[in-house]
Amino acid sequence: AEASNCSRLTRLLLSGLRCTNLGLRALAKSKAFPNLRTIGLRASSTRTDYSHTGIIRILESERFPKLEVLDVLDALPA
Repeated sequence: AEASNCSRLTRLLLSGLRCTNLGLRALAKSKAFPNLRTIGLRASSTRTDYSHTGIIRILESERFPKLEVLDVLDALPA
């Protein structure tokens, strides 16, 4: 989850995810997106395998000091 050319992004919307809690943890540790104000996750119970634990990692991350919105666009997977 490192991409130095993305440091100016203020909004990141991810859809069609095949993601786990480990993937969200990697995003939460990434230094690539220090200016994000909004993160959107399009959850699909048939294609994702993350839970509230992964969401909390994002919310508690010090890597997103400007984060105002974490939008879980669909219902969280079970």
